[in-house]
Amino acid sequence: MRIACLLLVATGCQTTATDGPDVDYPTSKEDAARAVGEGKSDGWSFDVCDVNGWYGDGKCEWFCPKRDSDCDLAPLGPEPAGSATRYPIIFQQGVGTGQNLWFFRGVAERLRQDGHMTYQAAFEVDMPAFQSPEVRAGFLAQVVDRALADTGAAKVNIVAHSMGGLDARVLANRPDMAGKIASITSISTPHRGSLIADIILGVVDNDRTGAISALGAMYGEFVSGHVSDDENIRAGLNACSEQRAPSFNNENPDVAGIFYQSWAGLSNVFGIVNPRDVGACEGKMLFHGDTRHKMSGLLVKAAAFVAHGVEARPNDGFTARSGASSTAASRPITSTSSA
Repeated sequence: MRIACLLLVATGCQTTATDGPDVDYPTSKEDAARAVGEGKSDGWSFDVCDVNGWYGDGKCEWFCPKRDSDCDLAPLGPEPAGSATRYPIIFQQGVGTGQNLWFFRGVAERLRQDGHMTYQAAFEVDMPAFQSPEVRAGFLAQVVDRALADTGAAKVNIVAHSMGGLDARVLANRPDMAGKIASITSISTPHRGSLIADIILGVVDNDRTGAISALGAMYGEFVSGHVSDDENIRAGLNACSEQRAPSFNNENPDVAGIFYQSWAGLSNVFGIVNPRDVGACEGKMLFHGDTRHKMSGLLVKAAAFVAHGVEARPNDGFTARSGASSTAASRPITSTSSA
């Protein structure tokens, strides 16, 4: 879905200095963050944080081209303790993600070190980056059957991010999956849709040349790490749209015997606190000290649409908190990393 954000255009301004690189560059962190958020840094041939000496200055700067060591936060809580899960855990990624981008980096490996049995769906099958949940659920079913065969377990737990939660819900309603799924945990899944998908879907529908669809297929090939004939950017966008959400939810109700839970992340543009955040989280909001997650520059342009403009709905740049609640109990939290 992040590719859709590249289709949006924003304008702005920045202050500049006359020394340093041969081109003007921001000398304040606020201006640098704004420039990155507005896409003005795309043509920079220099590292703005290196030029200004901002690396390792004691404050995390999300907009730096290279990772700022000050962004390495301490763990949110104590080290997990206890026994491994009874059933294997399958991680399912969202739309527009794959082996090369935006996957559960390091999570499955760390859980295996603690004795859990884990599978990353995108590394087990040729999962399309852009497709409908119905198609992607077919690939996910292969991973479920493989995990059951490998481990001898009776069921699996599914942890799914973004559209992956929709894939899991479709899978749970397939007759051949009866009794095979113990739990579905969705993370920032657009159960009630995301307005940005509706908007970009309109652009794709008016793409008479097919250029956007072709771009989506090429992007899907890049992030998934394989050539696929199954990419369909329109199907992926439609699944995440607010227009499609009501009928999708009617078609894919919660299945008896499966434990459902949904988590939502909140991210703030330039780290500016949205006063509606706490209320949106129904008193269940978790904080990492006084730190708020600063939204990725790739998502800032879309955030206003996701928030429904002046309604300022708290969101993570793609999914509003109100849209991430499934029919099951929702447990929203603030995002504490860019993963």
